[in-house]
Amino acid sequence: MAFTYSLSTNIGKVRLYLPDNVQNSGPFPSGVNFSDEEITQILTDEGAVVMRAVAACCEILAGAWSAIPDWRTGPRGESPSKVAEGFERRAEALRAQHGGGASGVAFYTRRADGYSANADSADDPSDTEND
Repeated sequence: MAFTYSLSTNIGKVRLYLPDNVQNSGPFPSGVNFSDEEITQILTDEGAVVMRAVAACCEILAGAWSAIPDWRTGPRGESPSKVAEGFERRAEALRAQHGGGASGVAFYTRRADGYSANADSADDPSDTEND
């Protein structure tokens, strides 16, 4: 999966406004970048409008960050849900300004923490064995 950053391309412009312009230091929780192929597909889905593609990337990132539980140990902790909320608010603002949306991207968040013993139960909408 390729990573390029040139402001003469729409891929580079999406990376600039996201931001996702430092290879191996991306906006995903694991530090991964969007690949050129992913950004190209998002641009296609969003009618080649750069800021609509940035909004779609923010929606994807909100889903990725919301899948990570917040944690606190004494005075230390992390709140990935706040990062998710930030991406979600930015996507909403961009959609309000530039339009688009409803690109057919859907997210299903699976709970994965110490209290999720029943995460794979019949509550899972992707589980067809219990139908």
